[in-house]
Amino acid sequence: MAGIVCLACAALAKAQDQGEAARAVVPSPNPSARLRGIIDHNQTWSGRVMVTGDLTILDAEVSIEPGTVIEFADASPGPGPVLAFGAPDRPCGRLSLLSSAESPIIFRTKPGTKPGRIEAHLTRRDVRRWVGSTPKADGAKTEEFVWQHLRFEDLGVPSEPLGPAPRSRRAVDGPAVALHVYGQKTGLILTECEFERSGELRVVCETGSSVRVTNNLLADSRDRVAIAILQGDGAQPTESVLVEGNRSSSAILVRGLSTQVGGNVLIGPDAAIVLQGGPMPRSEVTGNFVWNTSDRDDGRYCLDCRNPEAVIRDNVLRGGASCVFTGARTMRGNAIIAATRLTGPDGASRLTRELVRALPTSSLFERNLLIGPAYSMIVPQPTVADAEESRRGDWTIVRHNVLDGMGESVRGIHLNPPGRADASVEAHSNLFLRTSHPIYDNRAGGGGAHLKADYNAAAPSPGRPLDRTIGAARELAIGGTASHDIVKSDIAGLFLASLPPVRLPEFKEAVWSGRLSVDQCRSALFEAYRPRPTSPLVQAGKALSSADAGSSRPSIGWAEPAPE
Repeated sequence: MAGIVCLACAALAKAQDQGEAARAVVPSPNPSARLRGIIDHNQTWSGRVMVTGDLTILDAEVSIEPGTVIEFADASPGPGPVLAFGAPDRPCGRLSLLSSAESPIIFRTKPGTKPGRIEAHLTRRDVRRWVGSTPKADGAKTEEFVWQHLRFEDLGVPSEPLGPAPRSRRAVDGPAVALHVYGQKTGLILTECEFERSGELRVVCETGSSVRVTNNLLADSRDRVAIAILQGDGAQPTESVLVEGNRSSSAILVRGLSTQVGGNVLIGPDAAIVLQGGPMPRSEVTGNFVWNTSDRDDGRYCLDCRNPEAVIRDNVLRGGASCVFTGARTMRGNAIIAATRLTGPDGASRLTRELVRALPTSSLFERNLLIGPAYSMIVPQPTVADAEESRRGDWTIVRHNVLDGMGESVRGIHLNPPGRADASVEAHSNLFLRTSHPIYDNRAGGGGAHLKADYNAAAPSPGRPLDRTIGAARELAIGGTASHDIVKSDIAGLFLASLPPVRLPEFKEAVWSGRLSVDQCRSALFEAYRPRPTSPLVQAGKALSSADAGSSRPSIGWAEPAPE
């Protein structure tokens, strides 16, 4: 794969070309040993080991004892030193990491020298440890490498700037750790490791492999992307990928794989979750806390999902010029929060551009909470560039959401901004608070999205309500002119459980430290908008089917009323 160099294979080929005399046979090191070259026989490392140049393990196993410190210390001109082992197509080197929570193995770069890196190719035949797993249909088990209780400090060469969004990779860069997992029923577990001031952790998955990256700490990352899980060139879908419970100051990027991304806490100016690669097996992004701390209008975001079939639910996403750059067809139960005011390139103060910038056609956007000043809170249409990939022709449904503009949002649901493909949108049972334009059509003269809107509520009364207009292209309703809309001159008239917040909430320190779980944070945000039993919102929403029309209807907003 571009960007990943198999140094072990290259070293082996060089040794074969130059003959046996070219091999640099390295004895088992004593504490403070200095190593470079090629290791071609089994040995054990302990104490302190200094890597003073490229070091390749070939057709041998190196065991590293608990508490060992491997220090990269090369100050000569040129690229930094690389510790490499493994090969995809022949017997090659192995590294056995005997770390523990009490005595972790540490890989670090010596101050004043060039950053070191680790590159490994992991194949089933080289697995040194079995981990019990649920038998597959054929009764086989997955053999897994386990990397646990490791610490990485000051490793990796930062990538060249990627621009506002971490989408493309340059051809040659230097991740701190690059792991390439090969073969059917070959697995990798990387858990409870710490990365400090290091570059990207990159895992490349080949056909049939499985990867679990869980409960790691990646603080003060040198790269825009802290964790990258990528599909190998020409690979078929892998067996499973799980990215869960990690804490990071930078982004998680998944390319071309069916993945579960859950329970991660990402806080920093590059905090984001990115799924890319076009249509692929269904992925889930669930229960994550992404708090982008950038205070500039520079194109950053919390979520960019280029997999329309993904499910995005129960996340807390805050910040960015656009909080959700591209959503998925199913988005449910998310708290999506604007940044505080941003600074533009000209130094002027600006609002968040959009809380949700784009949705694929035929989406279901329901029971989400959108908070904070933004020029547009949701644009429920794809961009023209994404239209062909997401085109289905069914209606996009926007229902049972709460949109709180906090007195400054210009548009709640924004239809037909420039560069949007036509789409059919139905908006019902939504609650618009402190929003000057609950539904705004950028092309009010005709064309664009087909819209059906009713059974919505707004308070205070919108400054510029849209009259209900029925025509060949659209049907608009809000502002009390539709038969089932509810409009109050004051929020108090809605009888919510509590008054909505007057400022944007701050949860990042409590969630990062673990004092507050992601679910507790999300629940606290939603509860402020629950109606009381006496609220006019109760049972005022649209029935979900014609069979239910004569019975009790759901409430407008995100939830049923709180008990008295």
